Amino acid sequence: MRLIKYLSYSNIDEDVNKFRAMFISLTKPNEETSKILNHIHEKYDIEKIAPIIENLNKELRKCYTGKFVFDLCYETDKKVSDIIDNKRKTEPLTLALFEANDKLSRIKSTLETILKNDMNEK
Repeated sequence: MRLIKYLSYSNIDEDVNKFRAMFISLTKPNEETSKILNHIHEKYDIEKIAPIIENLNKELRKCYTGKFVFDLCYETDKKVSDIIDNKRKTEPLTLALFEANDKLSRIKSTLETILKNDMNEK
């Protein structure tokens, strides 16, 4: 949560700062993240993140049906290896998680360039 406090000192919207501090991990479902994602997508017209998370959750449901899902969060609740014991199923899912976070970081970079251009125009 320290990153959110640091980002809050900038003069950018609170939802944008929350989005900038988030990453994809196993967590309990949360409606706040979907509201933030919708706000960011509508305001800045960046690539949607929901399909990336949906694909991760489809892969997760093949080997786990508990209460945790992949979603954007501030802190990691569980690791993939904590909920799945089979190493053959854990490794591909962990790799897919790393790839999804890489795509998320590219989307965040796009957002940062948009924000930088907006600040330069003012």
